[in-house]
Amino acid sequence: MNTPNPGVYPRFYVEAVLNPVATEREGRQIYTDVERVEIIIPGSSQFTKHKENVNNDHRARWPREYEAFKQGIEMAPDGTPLEEWPILGASQRAELKSMGLLTVEHVRDMSDHVIQRIKMGGRKLKEAAEIFLDDAARIAATTRLAADNDRKDAEIAALRHQIEEMGRLMNERFAELQTMKNAPNPLLTTIPGMEDPAEQARQALPQEQAQSSLDSLARSPRRQRRASGGDQANMESV
Repeated sequence: MNTPNPGVYPRFYVEAVLNPVATEREGRQIYTDVERVEIIIPGSSQFTKHKENVNNDHRARWPREYEAFKQGIEMAPDGTPLEEWPILGASQRAELKSMGLLTVEHVRDMSDHVIQRIKMGGRKLKEAAEIFLDDAARIAATTRLAADNDRKDAEIAALRHQIEEMGRLMNERFAELQTMKNAPNPLLTTIPGMEDPAEQARQALPQEQAQSSLDSLARSPRRQRRASGGDQANMESV
């Protein structure tokens, strides 16, 4: 039972089993709920399904299925349900399910013995399942590839936007530095005392021009010429 077989799946259930000890003690029929498991091999006959009480080997082999059973959930086997296979009619699905074939994968993995039970259409049905699952795998791969490409395009667009934003900020910063570099130095352009109110008031008053000792000569030219003429007459009389 523990031999690995991906096509085999369990059906856990509870069965009321007669408890002979309690029945004899109570004088009436006493039943006890017992966990049971039905080991289903897809394609096997309904009358050859193996049933036994649940033990730790079953719990270790099918932990998800057993946990779902304990929570009251009827868990379907892994794979694509027959309801998702559009080539099947209702009667065909019912016939396959009666043989324990619940998924398209079960049909794909049918043994020769199971194919013989289906008779003439068994081989073609197996090939159709293989084609359906291969096409589904290719579509899934294409979808994943397209999703990856969309994600990469979005990441590239985001990176490009970040680079453009960094470039814009760097240009703005460079322009600010150039403006600061070209601005005149306030220490070199400020005139000493310009900010002093007393100095500003002094500069606003009319300034007297400085006098030179030679300015008196420019103010009395005639007198100097007369003196020069008298001196010449005196020299002639002498």
